[in-house]
Amino acid sequence: MKFLGVLLITLVALILPVSSQAATPAQVDAWKGAFPGPSSGDSASLRKMIADYQLLVNQVTPTAKKILSLLKTKLVRDQTTANNILHPPRPNPRITAAMRADAEEASRWLNDRFAPYFASAPQ
Repeated sequence: MKFLGVLLITLVALILPVSSQAATPAQVDAWKGAFPGPSSGDSASLRKMIADYQLLVNQVTPTAKKILSLLKTKLVRDQTTANNILHPPRPNPRITAAMRADAEEASRWLNDRFAPYFASAPQ
């Protein structure tokens, strides 16, 4: 019986620090509320991209770490895509001026507004 008591206390001592570091629902809600939404001058394609990000952000909960991982993967992928359009490794005649303008706008939003917002995500 004494062994079970010690085992239970040890188990609680191991679990307590892990659970106390988790973000609270209030922290997650405050972070979601600070989402950098679209501005009035944004293009339709940027507004769609922002809506996709907002959809994923709204799914984040204190226990849903996988959504944060998906957000990071999406952010890196979109930054890489925009960078490849703006700075192609070799000349690409299929990249039009409109594509370049959309990529520049998306890159600006991703790097200047969403990346700092994402970095402040509660862990």
